[in-house]
Amino acid sequence: MQRFSLKLKIQPETAFFIGGPGRTLPLVDRSIEVDELGFPYIPGSSFRGRVRVHLERLLKTMGEPVCTPPRPESMCPHNREVVLRGHAVCRVCRIFGNAWIPSSVVFSNFKLVEFPNLVGSSGKSLWLRPGVSIDRHLGTAEEQKLFTLECVPFQPGNKPLVFQGVIEGWLSKEDLGWLIAAIRLVSHLGGHKARGLGRIMITLEDLKLWDEQRKTWSSSSWQTILEEVLQNVR
Repeated sequence: MQRFSLKLKIQPETAFFIGGPGRTLPLVDRSIEVDELGFPYIPGSSFRGRVRVHLERLLKTMGEPVCTPPRPESMCPHNREVVLRGHAVCRVCRIFGNAWIPSSVVFSNFKLVEFPNLVGSSGKSLWLRPGVSIDRHLGTAEEQKLFTLECVPFQPGNKPLVFQGVIEGWLSKEDLGWLIAAIRLVSHLGGHKARGLGRIMITLEDLKLWDEQRKTWSSSSWQTILEEVLQNVR
């Protein structure tokens, strides 16, 4: 097992919405998640969930056994398919954990480090976007279902917002490679993606591995680790 620290940068390519609990605003039905200063941020739990979903899909595509949450009887270590194929737990549970197995990774919240189009003479500025609920059976707008959505703005041509966070933990190099592969598949975050919200670009900035002998961190190439996983798949 290898201790690692992976720094990521997330840049929105459209406006996006990640709902926040307990925050009420006048004339706003659905408000976004904000930090103690009132600036939007991306909760580590939201990004973690998206990465996990993509890892599950990726492994299934490659023929690896993956358990099927959330029912306990279908999850590791009780999933029959995983056990019959010679695994104690599936790779997803080994990385992210479950009700019986502790997680091997920790996702920090992603805080704003560059926010040129959120700060002006009037201070922080977020968008309010109207919407209407659609009847799934009729395919028409439902009566009295108009709502107002608060979202993080995006203006093409302006310098983009930049969120930064860190993923840390203990993984084998193979599992770390699969985690990196799943991260690179994430293209959207938050809700209302069908309404054009939530498209993002992820940049893996810095991967550090802990050198137990020297008791220090050393930089490593995430591309090399990912390439080793791809070579084993081929």
